[in-house]
Amino acid sequence: ISRELYKRITERNKLFDKFIRSKDQTILTEYKRKRNKLNADIKKARLEYYKNKFIAVSDDPKKIWKEMGRLIGKSNSKIPNTLNFEGHQYSNASLAEKFNSHFLGSGATLGTADLTHDLGRYVFPRVSSSIFLIPCSESEIFVFLRSLRNNTAAGDDDIKGGPIKAVADLLCSPLRHICNNALATGTFPDGMKIARVAILHKGGILDDINNYRPISVLPLFSKVLEHVIKTRMSKFLDEQRVFVKEQYGFQRDKSTEMALVNIKEWLLNNFEMKKFTVGVFLDFKKAFDSIKHDILFRKLPFYGIRGVALELIRSYLSNRMQYTCLNGYRSMPELITYGVPQGSVLGPLFFIIYINDIVNIPQTPDIILYADYTSLFFSGNHLRELETATNMWLSELCSWLGSNQLQLNVNKTKYVIFKPRNKLDDCNIILKFQNSVIERVSTYKFLGVLFEENLSWTPHINKIHKNISRSIGILYRVRSLIPNWLKLQLYYSLVHSHVNYCLLVWGSTTRTNLERLFIMRKKAIRCIDNLNFMDHTAPYFLKHNLLNVNQMFHLKLSIYIRNYIINDKTTFFETFLWNNTQYDLRHESYRIPRLRTTYGNQKLEYMIPQFLNKHPDVMGIILNSASRCSFKNDLKRYLLSCCSE
Repeated sequence: ISRELYKRITERNKLFDKFIRSKDQTILTEYKRKRNKLNADIKKARLEYYKNKFIAVSDDPKKIWKEMGRLIGKSNSKIPNTLNFEGHQYSNASLAEKFNSHFLGSGATLGTADLTHDLGRYVFPRVSSSIFLIPCSESEIFVFLRSLRNNTAAGDDDIKGGPIKAVADLLCSPLRHICNNALATGTFPDGMKIARVAILHKGGILDDINNYRPISVLPLFSKVLEHVIKTRMSKFLDEQRVFVKEQYGFQRDKSTEMALVNIKEWLLNNFEMKKFTVGVFLDFKKAFDSIKHDILFRKLPFYGIRGVALELIRSYLSNRMQYTCLNGYRSMPELITYGVPQGSVLGPLFFIIYINDIVNIPQTPDIILYADYTSLFFSGNHLRELETATNMWLSELCSWLGSNQLQLNVNKTKYVIFKPRNKLDDCNIILKFQNSVIERVSTYKFLGVLFEENLSWTPHINKIHKNISRSIGILYRVRSLIPNWLKLQLYYSLVHSHVNYCLLVWGSTTRTNLERLFIMRKKAIRCIDNLNFMDHTAPYFLKHNLLNVNQMFHLKLSIYIRNYIINDKTTFFETFLWNNTQYDLRHESYRIPRLRTTYGNQKLEYMIPQFLNKHPDVMGIILNSASRCSFKNDLKRYLLSCCSE
């Protein structure tokens, strides 16, 4: 508020007081005229203020979101200074100490008995080759340093990414020397092993210490060396084909979407064959924190990690220290004896190595792994047979967990009986793990997508609709205060991200469900461009190069087709293309299979040829694209030009 506006506000208030005393209509008319003009000028001044404020921080996303949080009145998510755990009150420094000791003790729930014999039942045959850690170059270090974000969190050394990037060329030589010395000697520097632990509230009541997750913030120089090690280990393990194909976590060219697409295809195939599917969704207790180092060290040689490489990993995990920071208070550093650091570069790789042999449990059915997210699918014609098979596998799982000193959280482990809507569920099966009954649910959220027992995507659409509705409310609150470029950025963060996530999985839902999302996106566009309720939005979708939901789904489907062709072009065309002939045929180019039920219309083997027959130009774009980026741009232009809602 400028001095001039403040003066006019005072004059307006005095004029209103004068009217109240005199009841003179002439004064009232004059008051309304000045009030309306003042309100318009205040609104204009406020818009100009926030416009300048956001322009000043436009190059720093963190500051943009910080200002947005203040603008929309986002509640403070900071953990309170005082909490009650198990009847005891902790505050300030004592609370930080309590969290630190709790996180360190999470992995010590099972004993440390020697279970080498049990491990031998599950591990894979030994890889004949051994890894060699080739020295790194300054250019490799430089590329990694330049890839750091400016606001990358500082570890114990209190150095953020920005200053490191600024002097990256000067740091390359000493960092190369440190990294190559570690690769040659098998020794990880102790100065890089101190973790500053940040606390994340996972949800639930605040006074339950199990509702908090530790995130280890490591020194950035530690991440450089970890990156060098991970690059070499991942390359070797990929060449040796160590990781099972069922593992989708932290794997190149794999994603949550591809994991869920496979699950969907399994379920649809079983629906077509009139089979039941029992889907069991496992939840491991404190999975990353429970890894036992001695067991990991016994497994690594089976996968070719031997000699200096094994000693380097042993050095990396030994003598590690951590302290917890909370609201300005810091606990004392303590020794870490279990688990791998959450937030580290190497931690996820060690974890998927650790659980890689879960597929070797006898009678393992179709299984999907994404780090510690594990789901299994037993299929058959009779539920009683599935009950027996599932319970037998769960008893074997108990043995595998024991040999790996992991625990199953039975309360969070659930199962769903997937079946077509018209198929009768005529018996009540009971699944147990160590005499504890596993709960049956009709809908389960796995990797962010809600799977319903009849494979209806309506529950997931309802969740997306609710999230988008809340986001549009935020947009409307700030639409007159922020510039259009920022509103569009908010749209991508708060609306588009929800619709785009795993769209290839649920995008085959009913047109009614897609229409609900389309209407919500139209509301968002009207908010961005300050349109009236009845204004047509199609030109504005084109203006911002935004695809509708159907077009977004076709983009995802085309990306899947392109990846399929890149990986196995011959199989793709043998599967989908009619036999070549010199004559023009009356049927379409791509073979659409005959399916028993309408559920089959959601299968990729049906949707791919149907889409390519309807849009034959897409195959030309796929085959002629020089890169993934150019392919997506060309296809997006094609979809915008020829596809309609």
